[in-house]
Amino acid sequence: MRWKILEQAPQKVLDELSEYGEIIAQLLFSRGITTTNQADEFFFKHQVGFHDPYTLKGIEKAATTIIGAIKDNKKIFIYGDYDVDGICATSILFDFLYRKLGAEVIPHVPNRFTEGYGLNEESLTILKDQGAELIITVDCGIRDKELVEQFSNKGLQFIITDHHTIPEDEKGKQIVPDRAESIVHPKLSTSDYPFPEICGTTVAWKLLVVLSEHAKHKQMLDDNFDPDAYLDLVALATVCDLMPLQDENRLIVKRGLDQMRQTVNRGLAGLLDFLEITPAELRTYHLGFVIGPRLNASGRIEHALDGVRLLTTNNEQAIRELVVKLNDLNVYRQQITKQLVEEAEAMVTETELNHKLLFLVGDEWPDGVVGLVASKIVEKYSRPVLIASNDDGVVKGSARSIPPFNVTEAISEFSNLLDRFGGHSQAAGFTFQHSHYDEFKSGLQQYANKLLTEEDLIPEIEVEMELKPEHINFDLINEILLMEPFGYQNKTPIFLFSDVNVVSAKLVGKDSSHLSLSVDVGGLEIRCIGFNKKDLFNIAEQSAKIDMIGNLDINHWNGSQYLQIRIKDIKPHESDKKS
Repeated sequence: MRWKILEQAPQKVLDELSEYGEIIAQLLFSRGITTTNQADEFFFKHQVGFHDPYTLKGIEKAATTIIGAIKDNKKIFIYGDYDVDGICATSILFDFLYRKLGAEVIPHVPNRFTEGYGLNEESLTILKDQGAELIITVDCGIRDKELVEQFSNKGLQFIITDHHTIPEDEKGKQIVPDRAESIVHPKLSTSDYPFPEICGTTVAWKLLVVLSEHAKHKQMLDDNFDPDAYLDLVALATVCDLMPLQDENRLIVKRGLDQMRQTVNRGLAGLLDFLEITPAELRTYHLGFVIGPRLNASGRIEHALDGVRLLTTNNEQAIRELVVKLNDLNVYRQQITKQLVEEAEAMVTETELNHKLLFLVGDEWPDGVVGLVASKIVEKYSRPVLIASNDDGVVKGSARSIPPFNVTEAISEFSNLLDRFGGHSQAAGFTFQHSHYDEFKSGLQQYANKLLTEEDLIPEIEVEMELKPEHINFDLINEILLMEPFGYQNKTPIFLFSDVNVVSAKLVGKDSSHLSLSVDVGGLEIRCIGFNKKDLFNIAEQSAKIDMIGNLDINHWNGSQYLQIRIKDIKPHESDKKS
């Protein structure tokens, strides 16, 4: 693994940000912040608000269409995706339309295994037979131009809300479902939205904000209604969908975490209680790695509607049952993922590793976990990975990538071979007929072999700066914590600790998978923990001195607190080995 020390701030920036101290100034600089005003905004010192939802082209037309449908007693279906973003978007819009506006509305999340992602003909036919008159998509729909046109001709109305990549023709013109009543998407070429990197739930929430204003104006909604009550779910989706924690997203997650600590969502409160997460300790980590996976498990293993049911019911008995069910599904999901990772790794031959992209297909692998398997294989081999399942001649899969490689763009180069696809730069889903497998795989591998260099395949970790012993104290950690929420594009700072004396090293935890170190840094003894870092044990045991990168942390234990470093990687210092 390469350690990349980020560019150090020039003196003029350090002077400009001097009130924050040299270390925090450096952390701000590496996040593109160079002025006091920008820093004050980053730390929420100014009175800041969210971007104007009306700059999302089509949002007002969407709101008036929905209000009209409610007044005309039309039957509305909310059509979502089966991941956390789709579950949260479906939940907030359903809850608002049903409980606040009294709409005749039903949530619909497609079955991952029988319907797949996005709109599909079979589902729309069923919804129409059930009396659907207006379909509101959330976190999907932007790629379904033909289906929207087909069912518009049959009398259905569509409002498309989405945030995924918009397809383009050979001239670069966006291809959108133009028969929809309205399209609300932050990346429309005609949109003036100032920060387009928002998740599907945020788009749905922006629509909810405009709807609430229209409804209040028409006296359909209590004037005291506050749309911020839904920010807990918007924050959850933002973190789980790996949206960059910059600009508006930072404010969404900050206020969303505050809202979650006092949530009025009974299902969410029940889940937090079951997981024994106290409000004071709630962080973005819990959203992305504790709460999110349990909601995701519903769509990965069975049906994502269970996630929607949990987040929209007020029945305490149902909440208890759903929380236990989702937790059990997550445990099962972990077991299946581990099994499939082992099977996939067995397919990674030397011949496969001659390519800069891995494409592995198994027979009847569960659709819901192939993306997780792809992520694990990317971690191990540091190259783009496509993992798919062949089921009766239909291949469905997920792709995960490395930063230099836009996997959705790569897949789009071979769209003529696919039934459907979509995603982001680092993640995508796809479906195609097995007869196209060889052509699709070889085409993608040739594309990646040309685009990527050998250096691109060496995993790289960005290090903010070196910390000297005199810098390491509780005050610094508390200052760093003011930079929360941490997440994608605002990562917890990683520091370099050089010339560190190893006092003791051992493996701890279940299966001895974690590395525990005690080190001496300039006379200061610090405990260190490396989760799932047992592969580093030999280096620590055999080296008298090491260089180490990791996060500064505070560990609370038995009423006490102590400094801790969370290890990311270690290397021998100047090849100094224990004798």
